[in-house]
Amino acid sequence: MAYLERTQPKCPRCAYRLRGIPGARCPECGLVLTVEKLVQHRLRSPLLIWAGFGFIVSALLLSATCVLLPIGFLYLGFFIWWGTAPAAVAEMTPRMRKLAIVFAWAPAVFLLLGLAIHMYVLPYF
Repeated sequence: MAYLERTQPKCPRCAYRLRGIPGARCPECGLVLTVEKLVQHRLRSPLLIWAGFGFIVSALLLSATCVLLPIGFLYLGFFIWWGTAPAAVAEMTPRMRKLAIVFAWAPAVFLLLGLAIHMYVLPYF
């Protein structure tokens, strides 16, 4: 299975690392592996749900500011792609998934941090 060589999947049943196994059966628990099972298992990760949520929150916050409206639309596009391209998302390496989460939440965090500084720190100067 070429999918096993491109990604670092784990068995959906026992979490055994499947990279480099010769056949399409988990050597630990005996589960017959299909690409569909492995992709669905990778797509149910809670981190992926948080990344998608981060894209939509960032898109809404960026779109609320007139200056950053084009970037908000870009993040809305990322959110739509994230939800409609499950195969591409499932083939991401764990490192790329973590970077996607940071990329998804960074604008929201910085905008809210800037708003907090503006509201609570600047009035005292």
